[in-house]
Amino acid sequence: MFMVDTANPNVIAGILVLILPLAVGLLAFAWRSLNIWERLLALVFVLTGGVMLLLTQSRGAWIAFGFALMILIILSIRWGWVVALVMVVVGIYLTAAFGFDRVIGILASGTNLLGLTGRLEVWSRALYMIQDFHFTGIGMGAFTEVADRLYPFFLYAPGTIEHAYNPFFQVGINLGLPGLVAWLAVFFGSIYSAWRTMHKGKSQGNAWLLGLGAGLLAVQAALAVHGLTDAVTCGMVRSAPVVWLIWGFCAAVVG
Repeated sequence: MFMVDTANPNVIAGILVLILPLAVGLLAFAWRSLNIWERLLALVFVLTGGVMLLLTQSRGAWIAFGFALMILIILSIRWGWVVALVMVVVGIYLTAAFGFDRVIGILASGTNLLGLTGRLEVWSRALYMIQDFHFTGIGMGAFTEVADRLYPFFLYAPGTIEHAYNPFFQVGINLGLPGLVAWLAVFFGSIYSAWRTMHKGKSQGNAWLLGLGAGLLAVQAALAVHGLTDAVTCGMVRSAPVVWLIWGFCAAVVG
């Protein structure tokens, strides 16, 4: 008998939003420095990855990728902030037209949670855990067992919820507040490293380094925004090492 290892679409989407902005950044800033094959390869990767991202139907990942693109637009176009501002105004108008609660419910809904109501219940349990285990945390991979025994859900059966659907909550739950502070230090350090890489490339006239720094900066933005609705990039989820690879890359290129 063969065992089937199914892929969670939200996990795939979480990986894609951490990789696609890098390719888009290189295309936006280093297009003239790329040869024909490099351009073709980057375009194929972006188009293929974009289609895969759409097929995952992960609304949180869509929002995160859109935010990453907005950052790249601001960095790559002289009046990019105007374009970004127009996008924000249009988004606010559409939200008001369709109704805030309805739009938030649609965007927050996913394959594993019952929309915004379900996420609020999970987040409330996460806050209880941080409050009760604020120094040591509960340990890696113990969320389901601890939640079911000490903070049972009303909307979900035991064993259903595997993490807090928010990396900031999840790190605080796993490692306690000291661990969360350390994690945030690495996160903000990576943002600074990406910013320095971008300016280093600009000052040296190195389009590759400029595009790489901008892409890494957009990745950090996507990580933060995607983390508001999901936690597939941290904890015991398989895509978690990708975050540390990105952060290690930020530290390596800035040197």
